[in-house]
Amino acid sequence: MADTRQRVSLPVVFAAYDGPAMGYVMKVSSNGRVSVPAEIRARWQTDRVLVVDLWDRIAMRPYPEDPVGSLVGKYAGRGPSTDEARRIERLESERIEGRRTASRRSR
Repeated sequence: MADTRQRVSLPVVFAAYDGPAMGYVMKVSSNGRVSVPAEIRARWQTDRVLVVDLWDRIAMRPYPEDPVGSLVGKYAGRGPSTDEARRIERLESERIEGRRTASRRSR
């Protein structure tokens, strides 16, 4: 059977990626199936993918065996802890309330 895929170099722009990427023009079967090329499946080492509808295009990503476990540590060290965020919010609320009280007194 002849390979019916066309390999095309397409410029791809994503929020987290800006640069050229290799693309494939693939046939959509009558029942809506699209094959993921073997070299991509091998690199991703997965048998499941996440397809995200972005209205004018779709994004396809490997789907981890343990989606929740794959997030462990992903955001470590990024921003304040929950307790710290609450403390900052309380201080900001107190500061705003202090301004309101001071402006009422000066009237």
